[in-house]
Amino acid sequence: MRGLAARLVIATMLVAVFLSQAARAAAPEPVLALSDVGHALDGDTLIITGWVTNRGMSPVPGLVIDARGFSPSGDLIAFGSDGIPWGISPGQAERFSVFVPVPGTLIRDYTLAVSVPRVPVRPLAGVRRSVDVALYRSLVLSRVRVVGDVDVGQLTLRSDVRGLPVAQLTVEATVILKEPKINLLQTLTVTLLPDASEAFEIGGKRAILVSIRVVDVLLRTVWD
Repeated sequence: MRGLAARLVIATMLVAVFLSQAARAAAPEPVLALSDVGHALDGDTLIITGWVTNRGMSPVPGLVIDARGFSPSGDLIAFGSDGIPWGISPGQAERFSVFVPVPGTLIRDYTLAVSVPRVPVRPLAGVRRSVDVALYRSLVLSRVRVVGDVDVGQLTLRSDVRGLPVAQLTVEATVILKEPKINLLQTLTVTLLPDASEAFEIGGKRAILVSIRVVDVLLRTVWD
């Protein structure tokens, strides 16, 4: 009797496993669609937004939206993720926002992939988008650097664009010219090429450099 009972238990377990596998095989794959995917820059963060719609016949028990950012050379340099933890009914659309930090190298392209929380992860919808280099003007302006020093009658400025897509910088430098009877405050606005050094005549024999400020950048029109 014990042997018969054991065989019945094993048979019951096998039937349960078979039914579970059959149910998973019969379950329709979720049908998802992305729409209105766009992006904006907030400080040094790329914010990717859009809508994901359940176009299937069954509810979807939550979603994961992953974003990957790529450099101008095609290297993966950034990652961000968002999730929709609640169920999504057929025909229902949900809005998402993915925050991707922009590293020292700018993000030229990014991909979005939507999947359900399971292992292994298999994307069910995805898109790829490019970022216009002009979007990064304010960020580039905050990252480039210019240093300088004064000598007899001239001001020397040196720019460092840190590998960013800069064609030209506009720099404002303020110096004090020390004259025999009076000190003169002089402000120069000049243009510099990226990663270059240039000397500018300021007059006088003695001068003190007060400040240097990058007031504008001209970006390259296309990615290299």
